Amino acid sequence: MGRGRAGAYRALGPIGDRLMREGAAGVFLNGLLVYGPGGEELIFEQRLPPEVVLDVADFAAEQKGSLTAFSGDRILCNKRDQYTDILVAYRDPTPIAAGPWQRIAADEPVNKLIILAPRERVLELRPLLAARLGDSASITQAVPEMLEVLPRGGSKGTGVRALLERTGIAAADMMAMGDAENDIGMLELAGLSVAMGNAADAVKAIAQHVTATNVDDGAADAIEKHVLRYFS
Repeated sequence: MGRGRAGAYRALGPIGDRLMREGAAGVFLNGLLVYGPGGEELIFEQRLPPEVVLDVADFAAEQKGSLTAFSGDRILCNKRDQYTDILVAYRDPTPIAAGPWQRIAADEPVNKLIILAPRERVLELRPLLAARLGDSASITQAVPEMLEVLPRGGSKGTGVRALLERTGIAAADMMAMGDAENDIGMLELAGLSVAMGNAADAVKAIAQHVTATNVDDGAADAIEKHVLRYFS
């Protein structure tokens, strides 16, 4: 999932509550945090270098974009505003005003950054930020109003591969579903890939199957069609 563990479990409702209580393996923050079987051991993590955090913070200030940092299950910012608090609507934890970015970069482990702005502005900012960062970090999007900065090479595919290696499961035996750019690496890795009906065209183009939309129970339909029918 692109979310942190706390936000992902909260979004799953009662199922998430059960997973939190009983513990489960999981891939979070776009593959940057991976917990092994039982959910206790952190088996894989990627972090942004402090200099990249400061560079993106300077860029966001210059471009008047709101910036948040994901640090494990916490979301940090230098000050909260109407854009940082959009994350709460996605059931992520409430952002914490943690002081200047110089302090955050020096003292906090930052897994990823998100610049929040109106979608038209995000479209303008992406090529500018990509040119500025070069190969020092990766950029992706899951939501039109959010521009995500990940450690170089970070992706859901990288995180899922780490979990597969720990559990001994072959990628060929995995099914993955997704609807956004940040899902592409995971879908390319999976032996069976399914794009949601509401997915971006680039996602549908690389997926082996397309199911119904998120709101039309596309995930459940795909699981029933491609997994549960073998157990009936």
